[in-house]
Amino acid sequence: MALTTRWGRLDEGINPWADAYDAPIEDTFTVEGIGGTGTVYTSTEGGGAASFTCEDNYHYVTVSVYPGTGMRGDLKANLINLATSMTPWVCQGHTAPGLPAPIGQAQWPHPTPTP
Repeated sequence: MALTTRWGRLDEGINPWADAYDAPIEDTFTVEGIGGTGTVYTSTEGGGAASFTCEDNYHYVTVSVYPGTGMRGDLKANLINLATSMTPWVCQGHTAPGLPAPIGQAQWPHPTPTP
């Protein structure tokens, strides 16, 4: 497994870090123009995860990459960029490419797969 992406609503019992790579080095990040909080974890082995919680404290996106996947470049920057790239869909209600409706409507109450 090279990359996992998890997004959704922070309903009771939902852990945005579930299945994410557990890395020890923690930092925070922001997304320009979008309110919320971001946390990124990296490791010297090449794995890490980044999660952004929208300012409504209800929606989130988490991306994770595992060591040995061959990701090139700056791991921390790549994780932050991956999470940030999804924030318009997750936090602002924009329609994600390939979905017929905004991501929140596509996932609830009837999940819609991306083609």
